[in-house]
Amino acid sequence: MKILLALSRFPWPTDKGDKLRAWHQILGLSEKHELHLFCLSDERIQPADFKKVESVCASVKVVRLNTFSRMIRLGLNFFGSKPMQVAYFSDPKALKLFKELDGKLKPDCVMVQLARMAEFAHVSSAPKKLIDYQDAFSKGLERRKDHDPFWMKALLGMECKRLRNYESS
Repeated sequence: MKILLALSRFPWPTDKGDKLRAWHQILGLSEKHELHLFCLSDERIQPADFKKVESVCASVKVVRLNTFSRMIRLGLNFFGSKPMQVAYFSDPKALKLFKELDGKLKPDCVMVQLARMAEFAHVSSAPKKLIDYQDAFSKGLERRKDHDPFWMKALLGMECKRLRNYESS
């Protein structure tokens, strides 16, 4: 099966939980499937790290996120309905490149990691789409807002509600 996997971070080095999970999914999936990787990144990827990931994937595409554009998207979305983390990662240039790659590869399945990458599954024409939520982020935010400083409670409450709606749609 040809799988196109979209991640919000480059999976190597495995210094965060979502990257560790992604790396092991990549290793497992690449054993029996043609795996193509599409990643967003807000930092420069080291050549050795890229080479390591490239050694187990049929192709690797990394789109560098622009800090200014991310801040504009967050500001514009403040009064919108999408979760802020979805707005943060829904870069129009990246979505366009992903859609082009999807059209070129014609994958059997598109898999995205975390709710923040769900918009990438929406632009895919793959017959099968899978979102690996890992956990309900809305629940984590709900728990967190009771312990964070008062000035964060309103923002976390808003994001929690948006995420809950987004995760269930």
